[in-house]
Amino acid sequence: MAGRVETVERVKALTLMTYADIGAVNPSAMTPWRAEVLWQLYLATYNELTRELATDRIPSVASEAPEKRAFLAGLPMRYARTHTAEQIDAHLLLDGLFRQRGVAVALEKVEAAWRLTLVTGDRPFLFASVAGTLSSFGMNILKAEAFSNSQGTVLDTFTFADPTRTLELNPTEIDRLRVTVGRVVLGRVDVRELLRNRPKSAPPSRNSQVPSTVSFNSEASDSATLIEIVAQDRPGLLTIWLPLFPRRSAISKWC
Repeated sequence: MAGRVETVERVKALTLMTYADIGAVNPSAMTPWRAEVLWQLYLATYNELTRELATDRIPSVASEAPEKRAFLAGLPMRYARTHTAEQIDAHLLLDGLFRQRGVAVALEKVEAAWRLTLVTGDRPFLFASVAGTLSSFGMNILKAEAFSNSQGTVLDTFTFADPTRTLELNPTEIDRLRVTVGRVVLGRVDVRELLRNRPKSAPPSRNSQVPSTVSFNSEASDSATLIEIVAQDRPGLLTIWLPLFPRRSAISKWC
């Protein structure tokens, strides 16, 4: 199934079309059993398309424009499977800005959350620095991904929640956050200073404590190790342990 649909966008569209097609036959055609089978097939296919941990890389495609060919070369195949053509073109524009300025940052609203996209050159602790910057603004990171191509260009995306609606109620903060991330990436601002002034959140109650666990999986990939960490959520959690792994080549995906 994954080999036929090839991308996450297509498996989503096919699942919705199948659900609508069965449901249109008659009101009772979409039974709970059929719905469950369809959902399990979707999950299995989605996991197959997104589980790859940087083993397979996008080869150089001669039919693409030189700029796009250079940008895509060496990125994990999972990047092509999980991004639409429009998203890839937007990332290519950011790559052009990065070549001019040393860093390119985009910030957009995505349904009930926000997404920050960063294109820049690789360096140690880059991922942790951006995560710390978002934490200093009081943002709650929901999901993050890190990609790098054969030229050492990195593409990081952070999906985060804004619990106090700071960006929505104060549009000028959108530009301030974007500029601050760029300055941190270029080394003009120390993220540790930003974290000292981050908003203080109420600690979780004792009854809601989640036991911390760490597990390692060396079988998930021939070239990478999967580290799974389960812990109580709190501001700056990512920034505490990410510096232990300064090589971003080991960082593939966080949820």
